[in-house]
Amino acid sequence: REGSAKWNDVTACGDRLYCSPEDAPEVLVVSPLAEAGASQMSYLPTGTGRKDQWKGITAEGPLLFCAPFEEQGVLVIDSRDKSRRIMELEGHESSFGIAACDGMLVCAPHNANPALASRSDSAGEPRVQLA
Repeated sequence: REGSAKWNDVTACGDRLYCSPEDAPEVLVVSPLAEAGASQMSYLPTGTGRKDQWKGITAEGPLLFCAPFEEQGVLVIDSRDKSRRIMELEGHESSFGIAACDGMLVCAPHNANPALASRSDSAGEPRVQLA
């Protein structure tokens, strides 16, 4: 892969490491426990390829969350089946970093005062609100 600013943060989920895409069109997946001779790197397409997409990644259970920078929502990836979706945010301004704790997501605001927070509903689906 050529170019600069491809990925910008890393988190562990299960036995793999995941790097959030900044300018790359995919999430970088590192398998440090891969057998000798096997590829330790793979990629999960995001469906986009713009610059400054996401800045930061975290895991909560099997789900990975990438903080939106120039994107309009949180990138959500299920590490079990590699499915992905965008969790839309209303009134979003750029975020820089993301953390998960006990079902809540917090994105550090880049150019805004409020943080973004999410708590799962009774069905386990994350929902997003401005904190």
